[in-house]
Amino acid sequence: MRGTFMLAALTALTPGLALPREAAAQARGSEDGAVRVATGRAVPANVVGVDFGALLSGALAVSYERAFTPSFSLRGGPRLQLGPAPFLAGWPGDFLEAQVGFGGGVEAGARVYLRGFAPQGAFLELDASMLVQSQRLGSGAETLGAHLQAGLVLGYQLVVARRFVVSGGFGAILVMSSYVNFDVHGLAFPLHFALGAAF
Repeated sequence: MRGTFMLAALTALTPGLALPREAAAQARGSEDGAVRVATGRAVPANVVGVDFGALLSGALAVSYERAFTPSFSLRGGPRLQLGPAPFLAGWPGDFLEAQVGFGGGVEAGARVYLRGFAPQGAFLELDASMLVQSQRLGSGAETLGAHLQAGLVLGYQLVVARRFVVSGGFGAILVMSSYVNFDVHGLAFPLHFALGAAF
């Protein structure tokens, strides 16, 4: 009888020993799930988009962006210049009429996200484009010219339902004549408005 009493007392003092294996397995599963949630991304890391703001500059631009850290991403893609840029502000005011014509090339950018979780949030982008475009000479004749454009873009990108992307901003871009002597033609102020998809 004394043995039965001691066994009952030991069982009451050590309830953890009586936990079923199923309960322990569920506890381990909950811990593993918490770790997966803690290490997952807040938004997808990849974005493909079309910059409709480039249409104001007489261009069609498609880009792919990849976030590498919560605050840094790289972006790049093709750019097709359809003709002059009648709605693009620039300084001096007449250089765009002479230097921007039909052509194409590539553009790339490095984004630092000041707020949010890349590729979502407020960003500052160092942007560069390499283009071959038609341009008018002083005599009125047209020829092909190589251009390098480089500048900064400040904007905000929003990822909706982890699928749809809306991005907007504005920038200041130096337009230079070639990749060799870097003669500056002027300063352009493009608007950025893009729609895309995240995955």
